[in-house]
Amino acid sequence: MSKVRKYLKITGYEGAEVIYKREVLAGTITDKKLEELLRCLVSKYLEEDEVIESLLKKNSKGRRDLLDITRNGTRFMLSCGENPHFVAEIVTK
Repeated sequence: MSKVRKYLKITGYEGAEVIYKREVLAGTITDKKLEELLRCLVSKYLEEDEVIESLLKKNSKGRRDLLDITRNGTRFMLSCGENPHFVAEIVTK
């Protein structure tokens, strides 16, 4: 009988099209690093000004939320970005 393992499934979407897929063994990356990873993946598709505007303090004039992390409350799922956007979720195999 094979052992069930948990993975972090990281998927990038442009609209409904999948532009990136990768699975990482759960427990090999911290939540904080996973958030950083999602921000890095999204920022690859942004203009330089969009990155700067996304890193301004909250409530600053001109701030954008393109690199904010959204958490799903019912199960472990993080997302970042608008279009494209990246999602990380736990899957078992």
